[in-house]
Amino acid sequence: VGTINDNNPLYIIDGVPTKDGINQISPNDIESINILKDASSAAIYGARASNGVVVVTTKRGKSGKPRLSVSAYSGVQTAANLIKMANTPQYVNAYNVAAQNDGRTQIPAAVAATLPDVNWLKEVLKPAWQHNVQLD
Repeated sequence: VGTINDNNPLYIIDGVPTKDGINQISPNDIESINILKDASSAAIYGARASNGVVVVTTKRGKSGKPRLSVSAYSGVQTAANLIKMANTPQYVNAYNVAAQNDGRTQIPAAVAATLPDVNWLKEVLKPAWQHNVQLD
């Protein structure tokens, strides 16, 4: 029975109920998805189907000659529209204003002059390679 904290549907993958959803299945392996959300789903699957049922059928082998197919792609992913970050002097100024308002110690100008000026967001979000190979 669904509760306030559990409003996920019941997932049936190739006839087997699972709680993990379909996150572990590659979209390329899915043949069909059916959504059941009426009383008939409750009649088939019981109280577990109170939030609906997602029935997933994966692809199967076909009779005849074996066939092998490969698809692959590579690419580079980059972050778009990065927010503008404060540089070191801007950060030190904002920190010192906040420290002064809070009665804390400010960063001395001599120390602030030695701090590096690094845009850490740009360093962390560098372009990333992506590769995907599908073998059927």
